[in-house]
Amino acid sequence: MDLNKHLEMEKGVTPGSSDATILVNESGVISFANQQVYDNFGYEHHELNGEKLLNLIPGANLQHSGAGEIIHQLGIHRDGHAFSLFFRVNSFQLAKELYYLIVVHKVKDQSRINQQQSYP
Repeated sequence: MDLNKHLEMEKGVTPGSSDATILVNESGVISFANQQVYDNFGYEHHELNGEKLLNLIPGANLQHSGAGEIIHQLGIHRDGHAFSLFFRVNSFQLAKELYYLIVVHKVKDQSRINQQQSYP
């Protein structure tokens, strides 16, 4: 079965989804990223295939992320600047391989982050 078709059936994610989505294997290597990911991180289409997720989100620890848990991290743009983002991770197996589907949301209003961090 085609991986994109599997994603569409299992997770309701299509390559044309409006969310920034990244698919990585168990080793953290990117298998797929949609156009929103390329736009957010400043890369050209298909440049990220085969790259490590940690190059984009250095603090990402997929194995210790709970399914659907929303995590705040810094992302690294191609030009080197860091930006705030939220992501959530879901894992699934396909042909006995473990994959992680990551949905990324770039933080547009930094003041909201600062307010959230000031509360216990």
